[in-house]
Amino acid sequence: MLKIILVIAVLIGAALYFPRTRPIVLDAAAPVIDPVLSWQTRGEMNQLARDLEQRERASRHLPNPRTQWPPAWIEREYQGGDATVDAWGTPYTYQLGRDSFTLTSFGPDAERGTDDDIVVTRERIYPAR
Repeated sequence: MLKIILVIAVLIGAALYFPRTRPIVLDAAAPVIDPVLSWQTRGEMNQLARDLEQRERASRHLPNPRTQWPPAWIEREYQGGDATVDAWGTPYTYQLGRDSFTLTSFGPDAERGTDDDIVVTRERIYPAR
């Protein structure tokens, strides 16, 4: 049984290696892969939200989404990966409201406003006046 699983894993790996077969494999595996990537993305977004809260505690403000997103500290603190994009390679959106901030991933379909969007909203520690 272990040999069969190993052979299947090697075949899938080989199919992913070649650009022509990659989309076929990814489409077929989406029902299994997308929930895992959604879980991973939600975890990354929650960590990013905690980091934003920590920055707000320290500086009493949050980055402006129009002029300061993504903030430079993200590149320094998240070395080895891009903390500004979700597991599907789509940039997160960041919205700053008077009393809260919101991070959004457009999910597997990469389209705004669909059922698979992942949204993390946190209340601001120091609401805007």
